[in-house]
Amino acid sequence: MAKKVAITLQKHLIALFLVISLISLPAITIATSLSWVQTSGSGGFSILYATAEHGNHIYSVGFDNSLGGLNLQSRIEKRNKSNGVLSPSFGTAGVITSNPSTGPDGTTAIAIYNNSIYTAGFDSSPSSGLGNDQWRIEKRNITNGSLVSSFGTAGVVTSNPSLSYDEATDIVVDSTGLYVIGTDSSLGNGQWRIEKRNLSNGNLISSFGTAGVVTSNPSSDDDTVGSAVIANNSLYIGGLDYSNGGNNSQWRVEKRRLSNGSLVGSFGTGGVVQSNPSNGLNSLGSLTVDSSGVFLAGSQRVAGTDDSSWRIEKRNLTNGNLISSFGTGGAITSNPSNYLDGITSICAVSSGLYVYGSDFSTSTTNSVWRIEKRNLSNGNLVNTFGSSGVLLSNPTSGLDYTMGLLIDQSGFYAFGFTSVDGSAYNWRIEKYLDNTYLRTSLSLSARPKNLKRGKRTLLKGQLKDSNKKKLSSQIIRFYKKVLKANKKWAWKRINIQKRVRITIRKKVNGKIRTYKKWVLRARRYLTTDKNGKFAGYISPSNTAHYKAVFSGSFGYKPKSSKQIRVAVR
Repeated sequence: MAKKVAITLQKHLIALFLVISLISLPAITIATSLSWVQTSGSGGFSILYATAEHGNHIYSVGFDNSLGGLNLQSRIEKRNKSNGVLSPSFGTAGVITSNPSTGPDGTTAIAIYNNSIYTAGFDSSPSSGLGNDQWRIEKRNITNGSLVSSFGTAGVVTSNPSLSYDEATDIVVDSTGLYVIGTDSSLGNGQWRIEKRNLSNGNLISSFGTAGVVTSNPSSDDDTVGSAVIANNSLYIGGLDYSNGGNNSQWRVEKRRLSNGSLVGSFGTGGVVQSNPSNGLNSLGSLTVDSSGVFLAGSQRVAGTDDSSWRIEKRNLTNGNLISSFGTGGAITSNPSNYLDGITSICAVSSGLYVYGSDFSTSTTNSVWRIEKRNLSNGNLVNTFGSSGVLLSNPTSGLDYTMGLLIDQSGFYAFGFTSVDGSAYNWRIEKYLDNTYLRTSLSLSARPKNLKRGKRTLLKGQLKDSNKKKLSSQIIRFYKKVLKANKKWAWKRINIQKRVRITIRKKVNGKIRTYKKWVLRARRYLTTDKNGKFAGYISPSNTAHYKAVFSGSFGYKPKSSKQIRVAVR
């Protein structure tokens, strides 16, 4: 495609050949099996960028080339998780297309929150051609895909920081707002940009950064930002900077406060971690966070060559230091071939670390999708997954690009786009059933027969996986079932109390005396100890069903989580 498409791909898929492989069936064991494959395309340049899951459906976003030429249009699909079939009630037969301009338009990111779909990307409407892209953010109804008119102007917010190439590349949400991450060219070169917007109307939230915007420009070259994660009341953002020169890109991670966007100074150097594994073009494909650390994944490249290898790092959540027990000194490298191998997606769940990207071990013109599953603590391959920890897929004999990985408790979805004839590409999603995901067992070992209204009551329990391994450092929350104003029952998260021992020093008869006492402090969650145990107090205010919920890595879903119910008598 022409210049715009090339630049778009360079920004988002800078290591597009960094793709993980999913494999031919002979190598697949019983533990992991292909469930379904779905493809869609326009016979032109169609790119699938991102997916999200909600309930029984997955949602995919990107663009297609069905209008021909450089007139790319945004595309959203809604599919059933069990068979991949398009949902007929969404848009037109499961598909929504949007064409704001006669130039390139596309959607690059999606987030789902409170039964609404938020998407972000770019459109060319300021110039209706190449050269002036702007950010485009939409809010849609999760059922039928229609735009929510109260958001922005008829469901759409645009932001055009410069007269050159500006694109939103990721979007994450919490209860306080919508964080949109991307690049802008207002300084004449690409810089990082973060906007925080109101979930209801899309307005910028002025308390964040400067009038709702934070920018970061590490070098005078085109620095790019790719992905973001909300964790530990902070925003972790990953991408590339060229502060070592235009032929030596390095990984960059920033940790920022959700409230005002300022850097958290204790992380790395002044809130920034930089990693430069080689003096060539290194690429950070993805980052993810769990309770044990920050995982970074991408590629490192030998300077002046096309030989790039996979690289995974695990870093401390607080200070950003490498965690030495993971791999060798905190990092794992592997090199499936002497060509452009690399990682585009990484996901951490309680049973392991899923890593997805590409390898060119077949040939330099035939990229293979590759998925690895690794131990969260030391990075070793999980042998029960695929073939000795690796699963490969070779959709076509051409160049097939990996984009991302989506995981739920039934398995995982690998998505990307595949070559048709060298100039045309189709969307592709593969679903795998995976019983190497360890089920959890949540028990309340001290459940009183009666919870009395208004009385502080201790609830304690233990969390184990299906192999009876005790799960430490995992989060347990308590919920109660309440009747809402619309006469529907819902699970509401409640505060719990944890007994904490504190030290008090005070002066008695002229002498300093030390007292230690136990106090109760309100918390919203408990963390399991090294034996998987947790304990907390609740004070029931009325008759209701209460339950403890383990989040896993899928967010808190009281309806679907394993539960222990207790009722006030």
